[in-house]
Amino acid sequence: MRRWYRVHKYAGIVSLAIFFLLCFSGLVIMVRSISFVHFDQLGTPYTGAAMWRNSDVKVQEVLKENSNLQLDSMTIRPEKSMLTIRFKEPGRDGLIRYHFYGKNDEWISVNNEFIPGYYNNDYLNVLTRWLAKLHSNLGLGNYGRIILLVFTFISLITCFAGYFLHRRLVNRKSTIGYYSLHRILGLIAAPYCIILFISGGLLIGYSYFSKIDYLEHNLAAKEYFSFQSVDGDIYSYTEIFEAVKDIYPDKEVVSINIPSVSALTQASSSTYYFRLVDKESVSDCYQGYLSTDSLWVSAYKKNNMMRYEAVSPWYIKWLAKGVDLHLKNHEHPVLQLIWIFYLVVSCLMMIVLFIKSLRGIWVKVNIKYPLSQGIFLLTCGCLILPLYGLIGTYAGIVCGILSIMLLGVNLRGINLKK
Repeated sequence: MRRWYRVHKYAGIVSLAIFFLLCFSGLVIMVRSISFVHFDQLGTPYTGAAMWRNSDVKVQEVLKENSNLQLDSMTIRPEKSMLTIRFKEPGRDGLIRYHFYGKNDEWISVNNEFIPGYYNNDYLNVLTRWLAKLHSNLGLGNYGRIILLVFTFISLITCFAGYFLHRRLVNRKSTIGYYSLHRILGLIAAPYCIILFISGGLLIGYSYFSKIDYLEHNLAAKEYFSFQSVDGDIYSYTEIFEAVKDIYPDKEVVSINIPSVSALTQASSSTYYFRLVDKESVSDCYQGYLSTDSLWVSAYKKNNMMRYEAVSPWYIKWLAKGVDLHLKNHEHPVLQLIWIFYLVVSCLMMIVLFIKSLRGIWVKVNIKYPLSQGIFLLTCGCLILPLYGLIGTYAGIVCGILSIMLLGVNLRGINLKK
């Protein structure tokens, strides 16, 4: 038991700052993203022709109001029927994003404050963007992701050691146990943190390997198109979109990148870039992340749909499951509230270590029933089940609520020891 204590203590000291940063920044991001939930649209996946219907109308509406903008890219989230259109303003960095949800065959504008362009610099948005950058890479790019991966591993050791230490300290002969506030908060947060740190590590791996895979294929595509002709008529994005759909009838287009005016002057960059996914994957998905294949197509009609294809490696598709587990299992507002509860508990678990008055609080708990195992299983259900459709989402909500109720049922009182 002393060995587990030492592992928990020293691993916690090493990882404490990053541990708290990830929990606190995740909490802020979660709270700021609540406004994005479209309550009437949950569980309504759109596929086939309905996915991109009238998207060109929205593009023209934006360009009519902002004639200085240039269309950069468009992305669809079929599982939520969410359309994102990105524009660039010549001479300025950053993208301006417009988000729309499909409802009753119409695209309805969504609050865009959480993912703003450079034009939105109010205090809360600047703070959120800064925390989001720290949360993803500490603001250090790929080096930051490597550092996060190391500290994520150490944080996992801290969580596992703390959990096993708790299990060894449980007195089986007694029905009442006295837990410190840090211990009871850790009992609640440990399963949640373990899954989030594991999925976060997979997410870092996915981000790295998918970027490497894209860069390799993009370089090969540039070399492949370097000999194409760059004169004559150019496909509009709607024309080439329809052409790609005809060539790949078993695929759905989930994003399209439009070449800029300067890119069209060079053979290697005069291409539209598509991300494609099997129609079966789209129809089966609810909130799961879609691992896509890549397609580059010549922008010039003279080249007769000259194209370069690339298929995602199998390991990227497996790493994408980490994205599901980390990002895509809290689309329902009730699940978001449960996540916020867990994140608050995770932050408090570390704060109490530095406040003397809180360290003196002890919680009386009924340990006759398997409290730790019950919370662990219910928390896993809350995080994993929402990845499996609408029924899974409601089952996850039930698990999350039951985990909180289980804790409440087993609490017997609070004592303050001086």
